[in-house]
Amino acid sequence: MESSRLIQDDQAIGERIMAAALTRFRHYGYNKTTMAEIAADSDMSSANIYRYFENKQEIASQCVINCIRERIRRVEVASEDSGLKACDRLRRLVLAMLESCHETYSRDVKIHELVLFITNERPDIVDWKIETFQQLLAGILKDGNASGEFDVRDINTTARAIYAAIAVFDIPLFMGFYPLEVFRQRANEVIDLVLEGLRACGRTRSRHA
Repeated sequence: MESSRLIQDDQAIGERIMAAALTRFRHYGYNKTTMAEIAADSDMSSANIYRYFENKQEIASQCVINCIRERIRRVEVASEDSGLKACDRLRRLVLAMLESCHETYSRDVKIHELVLFITNERPDIVDWKIETFQQLLAGILKDGNASGEFDVRDINTTARAIYAAIAVFDIPLFMGFYPLEVFRQRANEVIDLVLEGLRACGRTRSRHA
């Protein structure tokens, strides 16, 4: 019981540290934030903070992971199975991905810079994010096969190919190139092309069955 309480206390302290760090990163940026400042904002000593995080980059990495988790959650909610056809869910997934990415770029410039820095230092975080989105795509393809909308034989390979086609809408660095409405139009054009390919593949196989 005591051990469980200590674990909960440590988790609460870790969350407090990350919240304080995120506030600092958002206002001052990563480079102008120090561990001493994060510790002071967390109501602890500079020495004590190192019991929870090895360095500033570790804190920043966890903050970025949490931000990405929130983006993934938004995409999951937008594309969840709620009676919609698989093709509509695929469209909603891509548009939710785009909108959450654009929001990160346009509303939180310092956090956008933080994400770019950390993902460059920690490519494993990028790999995890991409794999998660590919799994969401694979789930939609599987459901589309079951409903007869698609006829995808290799779901995982197809999910990877679709992500490659839509990846531009998942990279904050590109979000400054065009207004959101232009990106929405282009995303819908890419989705139309992907869906036509999935349907055409299914029609071709049906003729040769």
